[in-house]
Amino acid sequence: MEVVATGADAARLRAEFDGKLNCEVSATPGGLRIQIADEKDVDFVIKGLRAAGAKLVSVQPIRQSLEELFLDQPLKDGEPR
Repeated sequence: MEVVATGADAARLRAEFDGKLNCEVSATPGGLRIQIADEKDVDFVIKGLRAAGAKLVSVQPIRQSLEELFLDQPLKDGEPR
């Protein structure tokens, strides 16, 4: 899942979620992006954003690109990539 927000410091949120949540927090030109592995963690992230005074922009599933999907497929013996 991907959570996008504005109005919060990425470093502060990394520290807030460290050890409590398996996520990746990154700063973007428009705010910040939080990538989480499990949908059940969305509520925890939203609570953290509210506590930090952030504004929630979106919550959406992360879809694999066709390239990623292709590269994740196992090769058959002798098959070139």
